[in-house]
Amino acid sequence: MKNVKITSLKAGLSLVEMLVVIAIIAAIAVPNIGSINKSARIAAAQRNA
Repeated sequence: MKNVKITSLKAGLSLVEMLVVIAIIAAIAVPNIGSINKSARIAAAQRNA
């Protein structure tokens, strides 16, 4: 077996890059989840009325 050195620093995503991607996805998803909960409460109230 040969020892393989990775000479490139960009072999994959760094931890900081991964955290940035997760933060962007969370910023997009959180407002949508809030509106889904609101519409679910309204629908439940209409069914119970």
